[in-house]
Amino acid sequence: MNEFVNNVTDLLKSKKISKNKLLTDLHLSKNSFVDWNKRGTIPSASVVSAIAEYLGTTVSTLLGTPEDEDVLTTFSEKFAYQLTVNNTSISDLAQFLGVEDNTIAGWMSGLDSTYVNYYEQLSDYFNILPEYWVIPGAISPGLRLNIEEYLLVLLYRDYRDQNVLQEDLYGSLSHFFPGIVCGFETIDRKADSEWLSLIHKLPRDAQIEFRGEIKGYLKRYEQESVAAERLKQAK
Repeated sequence: MNEFVNNVTDLLKSKKISKNKLLTDLHLSKNSFVDWNKRGTIPSASVVSAIAEYLGTTVSTLLGTPEDEDVLTTFSEKFAYQLTVNNTSISDLAQFLGVEDNTIAGWMSGLDSTYVNYYEQLSDYFNILPEYWVIPGAISPGLRLNIEEYLLVLLYRDYRDQNVLQEDLYGSLSHFFPGIVCGFETIDRKADSEWLSLIHKLPRDAQIEFRGEIKGYLKRYEQESVAAERLKQAK
């Protein structure tokens, strides 16, 4: 079973809708699911769009493409994302480009590479830079990143995904933001996680009591620090 059929089938089950009902309501052939699965294809772009609307989901979800734009790497993923976020009518886009709906379906499935001839028109239609389509992880409307900016993006993504700052690979935070993040760099995130893990092992009542004790300690510490500073200034 191909990914598109899998995703539609799972959504139908979750919504307790039969395949026959979907096909009947959308005036599709009774053999549609068998044909899509047997050929390993997806239907026309307009049908995919109609199914997404019928199931209350997005084209990206049905095609199994990521919803986060900065992890998209292929044209078909980026194209599906733009269709979704712009709520694009497949028919209107096909008419604008002067192509058939089936051509767009081929782009969405990755089986047709003629999209390379339409980068400029697609960029005009979605109001993004042409480079967007060929740069993995680019964010629309498409930014022309220099090397330093791209390394910073990679540093951020690794931190977001792995909770680790790969400064040996991409550069340190102080390199990108001199003088404003020195204190942040010294944070031991592994130690932070260990502390949180220990706290969450406590019973709920003990967690509340412990939190109150810490707040009280911090308040006293702040008061003592202020008093010490004033004494220092008095001398």
